Amino acid sequence: MYITPRQKRRYLVTSILLVIAIPVTVVAIYFATQWLSSAGQDKTPQEVAISNLTTNSLTVTWVTGKKTNGSIIIVKDKKDSSPVIDTRGADTRKTHFVELVSLEPDTDYTFKIVSDGEEFTSEGNKNFKFHTAPLTDETPVPKPVYGKAKGLSADDAIIFVFVSSPEESLPVSAVPSATGNWIVDLSSLKSTDGSSSVSVSSDTEVTVIVQGADDKGAVETGTYSDVFDDSGELKESVDLTVDTGIQAFVELPSQSKITEVIASSPGTTTGGTSGTSGTMGTTGSTSGSGSTGSGTTGSGTTSGTTGSGTSGSTTTGSGTTSGTSGTTTGTTGSTTSGTTSQTPEPAVPTFDPASREFLITLDINWKNLVLGAQTTKTTPDVTTGADSLTLANHTDTGFSVVWLSDSPVEQYVKYGTVQTTLNDEAIDIRDSLVEKGKYYSHIIEVDDLTPETTYFYEVYSGSEIYKNSGSPFTLTTFATLDSPPPFVTVAGNITGLDDYTDAVVMLQLADKDNSGSQGKSGYAAVVPDASGAWIASVGDLRPGDGSEYYSYSDNDEVTASTVTYADSTTDTKKTTDFDNLSLAIEITPPEDVSDYQRVNLLSDYNISSSQIATVGVGGGGPTVGDTYLPSGSTTPKTADSSSLFIGTGAGIIAIFIGIRLVRKNEYREKKGMASSI
Repeated sequence: MYITPRQKRRYLVTSILLVIAIPVTVVAIYFATQWLSSAGQDKTPQEVAISNLTTNSLTVTWVTGKKTNGSIIIVKDKKDSSPVIDTRGADTRKTHFVELVSLEPDTDYTFKIVSDGEEFTSEGNKNFKFHTAPLTDETPVPKPVYGKAKGLSADDAIIFVFVSSPEESLPVSAVPSATGNWIVDLSSLKSTDGSSSVSVSSDTEVTVIVQGADDKGAVETGTYSDVFDDSGELKESVDLTVDTGIQAFVELPSQSKITEVIASSPGTTTGGTSGTSGTMGTTGSTSGSGSTGSGTTGSGTTSGTTGSGTSGSTTTGSGTTSGTSGTTTGTTGSTTSGTTSQTPEPAVPTFDPASREFLITLDINWKNLVLGAQTTKTTPDVTTGADSLTLANHTDTGFSVVWLSDSPVEQYVKYGTVQTTLNDEAIDIRDSLVEKGKYYSHIIEVDDLTPETTYFYEVYSGSEIYKNSGSPFTLTTFATLDSPPPFVTVAGNITGLDDYTDAVVMLQLADKDNSGSQGKSGYAAVVPDASGAWIASVGDLRPGDGSEYYSYSDNDEVTASTVTYADSTTDTKKTTDFDNLSLAIEITPPEDVSDYQRVNLLSDYNISSSQIATVGVGGGGPTVGDTYLPSGSTTPKTADSSSLFIGTGAGIIAIFIGIRLVRKNEYREKKGMASSI
């Protein structure tokens, strides 16, 4: 078939267009697919909820459409705290679980969510708000429940448990392990307004929720006895398998949900500061009758973030005095004829004023005569500083460092996985994100660590830095075990301290019958409350190698001791019945001791006699400045300077008045007048 040149050109152009169009179309389809896919993978926090509300802590959870880094920033007194990251670490996830700890009871807090570096708040660029639970007289009994969620991938899920009937509660929550195991404590359940605890009985309706990524989840509702057995374990008949299309978030109590989440606009502020009030006018000066000056109060005008105020104006009062000159009209005395009556002159006194005597009596307090006194406290028989460093609460994801200092100081621990780069910082569990306290006893909790990983750390205690022979200390976290630890707690109290929170209670299990685990367990450490009461979990204690939970028998022992700057006792008891076990620790705080530097007894210390040497002491007492030895005393006495000053001053004033009277009489005598004193 013959093809004309014109047809050839047309076919060539068509071929070139096809060669260009096909790749462009493929690329366009690829990017469109990516765009549509990313539209459903937003980093905006969704399904935000609060849980685990207590007097000093709260948990914030949310999910994102794609894996992001998530954190919380607390805002208090218009100051941002350092970001608080996910309890599982800094890895990217679609579910996010951040615990806010070391808060103040019954206090309002605001916070904002950070997702992949972008801050998110509620509508109107207002920070999210919450209120911590108030302190109450309630003493909840631990009620742990635990189980296993199935169908999870990695550790990207959240567990919620709450009371759904007869009255809803705020949820408690936890993150399951990589194998799906989880545990929560129902004694932490709070009413929806956070004011009181919520108890759970066998016929209380509870709901268990698994919130996974990508709209996966599981929900189980039933009475407590239908869902859990007597030990708190999830019954085998309860299928907590994660599946797609389960809207777990909608099942949560409405009071625990935060529905409005938007990105913060850069540079937007929440309003200007009120202007400074103007200065009130000063009172007008009065000459005669002056008017009072009036001031105009400045009204603050909000402009951006800075308020401007108008200064007050001052009016000075003026007045005119119209004084009336008084006219005195003298009356001339009239003389009556006859005998003129004259007033007789007084007789001149016959006594000599110079010989007049005055008696001044001083009331003087007498006190021990010492060169000085110093009050000190007794030194307790305790170990302080680097020698007191102790590891506690050693698990697969964290550990605590406990030590004692000989004076109250601030404290923290710097740590990391690289020996030369310790960028992470952990604070005392009693400190908040915005305020640090000073203590004798110190307990730093390092958490959110990776199992079976070696960490390096240094301890900062006041101005001192504790290291291991010049290098950071090292610690390797334990492996994650297949099953959750048994929930076993020990309670007790300490007595004898003014501030019970400046103490750390240490607990340790010890084998006494060669049955179960051998030797001793690691330490559990806890801070008592303001009344000295404490409760600690010992079920997750492990032996030295950390290969298992410490297995104890009825003949083994548990010992409680304290880390505090005072002498204290320890209490050791059998582990026969942990549920009814109570350990008591008595503390003897340091006492005040006064060290007086006494002087030897002399006949006359001549103290202060030079001040009023010519004045005697009434009442037959010793002369001021003399010392005397009271009956039964071995320390000489001298005049109390405070009372001596008062008496001396009064005496000098009296002498001065007497001299003035004498001189006045001498003057009257010279003028031919007489007077009587």
